[in-house]
Amino acid sequence: MSRVSHGLCLSAVIAAMGCAAEGLDANDANVGAQDVLAKRAIEAKAAEQSGVGKVTQALGVPQQFIHIPPRFFGGNIVEQDFFFTIPDPDPSLPTKGMCDPSSKHHSARAQWTGNGACEFIGWENPTNQRDCNARFHVHTNAFWGSGSCEMWIYQERAPAGSCRDPRGIRCGGAGSDNSCFCDEACLYYGDCCLDYGDHCG
Repeated sequence: MSRVSHGLCLSAVIAAMGCAAEGLDANDANVGAQDVLAKRAIEAKAAEQSGVGKVTQALGVPQQFIHIPPRFFGGNIVEQDFFFTIPDPDPSLPTKGMCDPSSKHHSARAQWTGNGACEFIGWENPTNQRDCNARFHVHTNAFWGSGSCEMWIYQERAPAGSCRDPRGIRCGGAGSDNSCFCDEACLYYGDCCLDYGDHCG
């Protein structure tokens, strides 16, 4: 659910409770930062009480990061296993497989055609959500088993802000660059900073 549609749902909940549902706009000069946070907290609480579920911290729909056309494997008398990382060290990607700016890794998948199997087995650097390098495994059967593996890696948009800056932890407020939030309400709006779970969750 998008932040817009979720916000409309939350506003409807508040209206049903007899609360004033004003639009949230952190850029509105007439609305102070504390007022914005207070309103977010009220809407989140109303949503919780009414059974409106939390949204995930996924801030956008998956977008294709890279597509690897079918690659051939196998053709030997013995069975074989291949483990490799895509896209690094692909020389065509100067970013060394890092996700696009303001994005994080989302998912990956593989499709096998032939005698054997291929699968996505995890991220090369799972602790760095901005690293889109993905690990794959291909298995080919014995007696000249072979086939081709086609692979896709997906990313999603994510804020650049953090719940920590040189001044300390920012739990309960906006992130370091105001592109995301570190308050509990961000779990309902889906606009938490990437490191919310590390510092404030």
